[in-house]
Amino acid sequence: MDGIPARQNIKSVRRKKYKRKPFKPIDREQFREVRMMNRLTIEQTAKLLQVTSRTIAHWESGVTRIPYSAFKLLRCLANGELLPQAWKGWVIKGDTLWSPVGRPFRQHELAYLTNYMSMARFWQADYAKRSEQRQAMRPLSEKPQLYLVAGSDL
Repeated sequence: MDGIPARQNIKSVRRKKYKRKPFKPIDREQFREVRMMNRLTIEQTAKLLQVTSRTIAHWESGVTRIPYSAFKLLRCLANGELLPQAWKGWVIKGDTLWSPVGRPFRQHELAYLTNYMSMARFWQADYAKRSEQRQAMRPLSEKPQLYLVAGSDL
C-alpha cells in the first residue's frame, strides 16, 4: 500500500484492546441457597441446567467456579423470574404469566393478543375516518352578517 511493504504495514497496525466486563463471581452458598429455596435436588438442578449431577456437586463444594450464566438460568427457570429490567415484577409460574399487579395471563389469552391489537388499530382508523366524514357532511353554519354603523354613539 502506497509504497510501504506489506510486512511493515502489518506491524504498524495497532490492535484495539477491549475491556472485559467485570467478573461476577457466584458464591457457592448463594447457588445452594437458590437451589434449596426452589426445593430442587442436585439431580433435578443438573437436569434443569443440562449438566451432570457431579458438576453441581463440584460447584457447591467449591471445587470449580460456578458460571454466572448457570446461576442466572437457575434463577430464571426455577423462580420464573424474567430478569431484564423491563420485566421487573413479572413472573412465570407453571403455564401462567403473572403481571406485577397480580393479573394472570394464560397462553390462550396471549395467543390472540396480536389480533386484538390489530382490531383496535382498525377500529381507531375507522372511527377517525367516520368522524372526518361527519365533519364534512355537517352544514357550515352561516356566519352572521356584520353591519358597520357609521356615526353611532356607543
